[in-house]
Amino acid sequence: MAGADLRVRGLHPSGLKSLKGSWLCDWSWPNTPGAHLCTQAHKDKSPPRSRRARHLISDLKALARTEGFERRKAAHAVRGDCANLATKHLLSYLADKGAGLVISGYMPIRTEIDVLPAMNALHGAGHRICVPVIIRAGLPLSFREWTPDCEMITGPFGAKVPSTGDWLAPEVLIVPLVSFDMQGFRLGYGGGYYDRSLELLRKKKPTLAVGYAYSGQMGDVPVEITDQRLDAMVTESGITEFAF
Repeated sequence: MAGADLRVRGLHPSGLKSLKGSWLCDWSWPNTPGAHLCTQAHKDKSPPRSRRARHLISDLKALARTEGFERRKAAHAVRGDCANLATKHLLSYLADKGAGLVISGYMPIRTEIDVLPAMNALHGAGHRICVPVIIRAGLPLSFREWTPDCEMITGPFGAKVPSTGDWLAPEVLIVPLVSFDMQGFRLGYGGGYYDRSLELLRKKKPTLAVGYAYSGQMGDVPVEITDQRLDAMVTESGITEFAF
């Protein structure tokens, strides 16, 4: 059964409500270690999750993630010039966002669209580039400065990370994903790292989150109240900006 069917057919238990075509689960995230670093106030004002609600959103996301991986795999298999086209769109979107920005990219793994051409171009344009580093489960990401010639070592999940470099606070995050929808929500790998990081960064200063993917990855995204929305979505097909 497609994830979209689970929503459109009116699966609407207590704790779920509709938000512009997506189901929003109205609860706070679990008490994972380090979650208090991001939003104690958010946790205090949200009702605790019931076991049924936890299982429901977990099942919805697992189904959507499986479908998203399949779409991404299919898109990656016929990717052609997608990375170069997406790079042009991303550079166009960021062209008027300011000079000398701190921008987080990522080191692509599995079938993620290759962001390295964009990172190289942005570095050449004078921006400081960093990549996410997982310090510990349940914590926000840290971001270490990256340059095209820096020494890289293997980090968690098999992604490469710089062996040395300054720790930076990005103003723009180029965000990988499994799936995205047209309301600005993304589905990742399930660790919640980008959601925790974006909430923390956005509390301190305006922070742009730009999803980066193949257009074929668009699909169903079950949404929790803790999920951080994207400001824009960039694919090989163009740029979509979200107002919220």
